[in-house]
Amino acid sequence: MNKIINLLRLQFETIFSLKKMILIIFLLASIYSFINPSLITTTGLLYLMASCYTTAAYEEKSKNGYLFRSLPIKARDYIFSRYLYVAINTLISITLTIGVYKILIYFEKINNNDMVSLGVLGMTMVFIGVFMMCIVTPVELLLGFEKGRFVIIFLSLSPMIFGNLLIEQMPLIDLNSIIIKILILLCLITLILISYFITSNLYDKKEM
Repeated sequence: MNKIINLLRLQFETIFSLKKMILIIFLLASIYSFINPSLITTTGLLYLMASCYTTAAYEEKSKNGYLFRSLPIKARDYIFSRYLYVAINTLISITLTIGVYKILIYFEKINNNDMVSLGVLGMTMVFIGVFMMCIVTPVELLLGFEKGRFVIIFLSLSPMIFGNLLIEQMPLIDLNSIIIKILILLCLITLILISYFITSNLYDKKEM
């Protein structure tokens, strides 16, 4: 467990070293959301993108892959730390989105009658977080930032396109149904586990 915590600490140190840039991104996204409330998920989304993107770039530049291979760290532990890292950042992005939502309501830019519920916003960010975890993170780990740069950029930006689509379509799902919630949870857990085990096996065989 200490290995996982140390790996997480190393990844979050990357964010802390770029806190000014991430703060600027947060402020700009908040302004965009204030001007156009339909972009309310932009704040959390850009934070999630920046956290994943900068970590991949930093680890590629600093050759951390070679370091991890030289340490008594199993591939599955490292991959687990990366997935956990994305999960934590997803929770942070949800918190940021809710914060912007509350601010927009306070300044009467939106009201509860013409805006989606917090549940829909939260679920949308969860889906985007799972996408970043199960698709973008494996590409970063297996292709590397330099080789897969354009693919990573494209995948990281794609939630900006389907994010609003999710918000529009989410109300069609009965999120008040316990069965629907359980099915969604089981599907997400299954997807994460499949992605984790496949990525762990492929990364373990990857030549550095």
